[in-house]
Amino acid sequence: MPWWQDYFREAWEPMQHLVKTPDTTTIEADFIEALLYEYGYRRVLDVPCGSGRIAIELAKRGFNTVGIEYNPDAVAAAQRSAQRHRQQKRTHFEVGDMRQLSFSAEFDAALCVFNSFGYFDDTDNERFVAGVSQSLRPEGMLLLDCHILETLLPAWSPHTVWRFEQWLIVEERTWDLQQSRMNGQWTFVAPDGKQQHYKSSVRVYGFAELKQLLHRHNLHITDIYNGYTGDSYTMGDDSMVLLAHKKA
Repeated sequence: MPWWQDYFREAWEPMQHLVKTPDTTTIEADFIEALLYEYGYRRVLDVPCGSGRIAIELAKRGFNTVGIEYNPDAVAAAQRSAQRHRQQKRTHFEVGDMRQLSFSAEFDAALCVFNSFGYFDDTDNERFVAGVSQSLRPEGMLLLDCHILETLLPAWSPHTVWRFEQWLIVEERTWDLQQSRMNGQWTFVAPDGKQQHYKSSVRVYGFAELKQLLHRHNLHITDIYNGYTGDSYTMGDDSMVLLAHKKA
């Protein structure tokens, strides 16, 4: 079984609301909303969408959103949340594989947020990029929020600890030089003291390499930001959000 299936369904889903708080969601949605209005975009693909955090917030602001997510429990949670916020007409959520997108020029913009890129081998990562490009209309935009070598290696640590309220998360990292992958051994300690152990493996691209990958699928980088601040990215910043537009 791929590492990411249990990792996100069992480990992250119960406590991700502590990481991506309502305030964090507002900050991210404000940034995305401003871009969508700047380019006149209305129809948005969110992939993977998790439990609909960003898609529903954008729907509340008047955008039409479609979310694709492999985890049926997260999709069900997104549908319940859309109903609770009265956004059923502006949202659609479905179970699907981000490597097998079947849309054709249906969206103005596609979002891939929360470091959700690089989980697969190079072939499948490229399948995702190709599917996004096919899903976008000419002059549509991809917003990609991910780590690259330039964000990760300047602050590399083999051991990291986070605490979110009563949750404790420990990650032990190793670097696969041959494959350019960051491999992790994770321990999640729940409020009741129960421990869960998981592995992860993420392909980390250098910026030039990622640029070439996007370019092969007619996606051309136009802006690079330091996260959702609106500030331009500079070497050593610990997060990056890039915009790539599909040429007509």
